Amino acid sequence: MRIVHCTRTLDRIGGAEAHLLDLASAQAARGDKVTVVHGGNGMTPAGVTGVRAGADDELPALIAGCSPDIVHLHGEPFSLAAETALQSGNRVVRSLHDLSFGCATGEHWFRNGRVCERAHGAGCVQGILVRGCAHRIDLRPSLRRLREVGRRLPLQRSAHSTVVYSEYARSVAIQNGIDADRCRAIPYFVDRATAPPPPPTGGTVAFVGRIVGRKGLDVLIEALAAAAGWDELVVVGDGWDRSRCERLAASLAGRVRFAGWLDKAGVADTLSRARLVAVPSRWPEPFGIVGIEAMAAGRPVVASGVGGIPEWLDDGETGFAVAPGDVAALTAGLERLLADDALAARLGRTAWERSARFSVRSHLDELDRVYGRVA
Repeated sequence: MRIVHCTRTLDRIGGAEAHLLDLASAQAARGDKVTVVHGGNGMTPAGVTGVRAGADDELPALIAGCSPDIVHLHGEPFSLAAETALQSGNRVVRSLHDLSFGCATGEHWFRNGRVCERAHGAGCVQGILVRGCAHRIDLRPSLRRLREVGRRLPLQRSAHSTVVYSEYARSVAIQNGIDADRCRAIPYFVDRATAPPPPPTGGTVAFVGRIVGRKGLDVLIEALAAAAGWDELVVVGDGWDRSRCERLAASLAGRVRFAGWLDKAGVADTLSRARLVAVPSRWPEPFGIVGIEAMAAGRPVVASGVGGIPEWLDDGETGFAVAPGDVAALTAGLERLLADDALAARLGRTAWERSARFSVRSHLDELDRVYGRVA
C-alpha cells in the first residue's frame, strides 16, 4: 500500500510524534511504500521517505506525485485551506492524538479540577473567561483558537475515517459531531521484551512527559516530599513549567534529576532502572503512552484515573489509579509500591504480561481495516 503521512514535525517531542515515526517505520518494514510529509525538521526512519512541505498551493501536487492509496493526517499539520484541498482530492484518514480538535484550550478540564463534558460551542467562552479552562493568564490565544476550532470541525467531520487512541477520546469526538461509524479507537502500540524483565528494585521513581501544568509533575514532587522509601525522581522531558518544578524540587536534597528529552533508548533505559512510573496528570489524558511503555518494561504505574488512562491501567493489578491532583492519594499509592518489594514485583510482572495487548501487529491489523474501508 502507498501511504502518505502528514505531520507538523518529525521531532520526538511527545508521544504522538514518536508514535507516528514508529508507525511509519513498522509499515515500511512490512513492505508498504511510506512517505512522511512534514513542516519541520527531524529525520525519517530507515525505509521511509521524508518530504518537507512547501507552500499551501504546492501541497496537492506534491502529494499527488506520491500516488497514495491513503493520506493519513495527524493532528492539524497544515493550514485549513491546504487540508481542505487535500481532503477533497484524496482518500483521507485523520488521527486525533489530543483533544484540541474540539477544545479551544486543548485542556478539557476546569480550574476546579473537573473534566469538561461539553462539546465545542458558544458555551466555551464562559469556560475560558469564568471557569478557567485556559489555565493561563493571557486568554487571547484561547479565544482566537475558539474560532479556529469552529472553522476546522466541519473538515474533521467530513474525513473518510477518523482514528483516535482510546474510547474516551472517541466519546469526545462523537460528542463533537464526528460520525460514530467512521470513528475507530485503536490503542497505541509498544515494543515489548520477549522475556519478563527483572523485577523492579531500588527506590527510583520515573516521570516521562512534557513539563506543563496539566501533566502534574508539581503534584508528584509534592507527593514525594511527603513519601517515604524513595531514593530519586528522574524527570524525562521539558516544558514551560520546568523552572517552577525545579524550584519546588529544590528542598528535596538533590534527589530530583531533570534529564531533559531523551531518545527512545534513553527512555527505555530510564524505565528499566525505575521501581515504578508515575503519571500524575491533572487533565483527561487521551491515552498516556508512557503508561504502556512502563508496562512493557515490567514496571508498575501509579497514575491519575482519568481520561483514557483506565483503559490500560488495571487498578490494583498493574498499578494504582488515584484521583487527579490529589497529593495525599498519590503519596499513598507511591508508598505502597515503595514499601513492598513483592507487591511491586507482582504488579510489574502482570503489567508486562498485559502489555501484550498493545502490540504493533494488532495496531497495524486494526489500522489496515480502516485503510481498507477508506481505500
